[in-house]
Amino acid sequence: MVKRFLREPLVHFVFFGFVIFALYALLNDRAFSSKPRIEIDAARIEQLSGLFMRTWARRPTPAELKGLVDDYVKGEIYYREAKALGLDTNDTVVRQRMRLKMDMLNDVAVDRLTPTDGELSAYLAAHADMFRTEPAVAFDQVYFSPDKRGDKLAADAGEQLQALRSGAAAVFADLGDATQLPASLKLTPRSGVARDFGDRFAAAIMDLPVGVWSGPVPSGYGMHLVRVNASDSGRAPVLADVREQVVREWKGEKRKEFEDRRLAEFAAHYDVVVARDPGPEQ
Repeated sequence: MVKRFLREPLVHFVFFGFVIFALYALLNDRAFSSKPRIEIDAARIEQLSGLFMRTWARRPTPAELKGLVDDYVKGEIYYREAKALGLDTNDTVVRQRMRLKMDMLNDVAVDRLTPTDGELSAYLAAHADMFRTEPAVAFDQVYFSPDKRGDKLAADAGEQLQALRSGAAAVFADLGDATQLPASLKLTPRSGVARDFGDRFAAAIMDLPVGVWSGPVPSGYGMHLVRVNASDSGRAPVLADVREQVVREWKGEKRKEFEDRRLAEFAAHYDVVVARDPGPEQ
């Protein structure tokens, strides 16, 4: 009967299973361990060594490397124990760092995107005003100071305007009042004119006729007589001229789309309840 029992396939299966399990337990001290494991593999050691080398321009000694590993283990233990105690909860700094890391994951995903010329051309066409070259103007100007002219400011400017138009005043730079503002500007974008003369002045001279003295044109400094020498109303550029800017803006839009989609996926796992604002106390 015993012999028949020992010949049973099930007995053989159980026996060999026990042997394999026992060997695994002997060879692997983690078989019956319920403790979480902190593993410092070769890649982590190389990383710690590399960080040391970038700081000190040499490889760490065995003692220094042991200290690096010990410190890493200490940090990992403290990190896990802090999480177990819930010390990361309601910590603004921790929340910000975790959010930053999530944002970085979004950036990595978008950086891997490579737009085609067709996609970039379509984006440029849909956002032409964003990439349109800025209007520019070249001009001469004669300045009249309200502090020096007082009530005669408008009359003096008008008199000098007639002299300039008639040719009686050939050297315009000798007219008007002294100022740190340039008497002449080469072709300059509107934003550059606004920086020096103010936005109201820049907007006004964009519509003045070319080659004719006009004015007076007010600015934040006083009054000006202006002769526009050249102007450029701006234009929609071709892709080759602004490819880098278009790629940057295209990726920015894709990042926003990716971020919104990913947030919606995450938010689907939560019930978000926001308390109603009670408003100001009565």
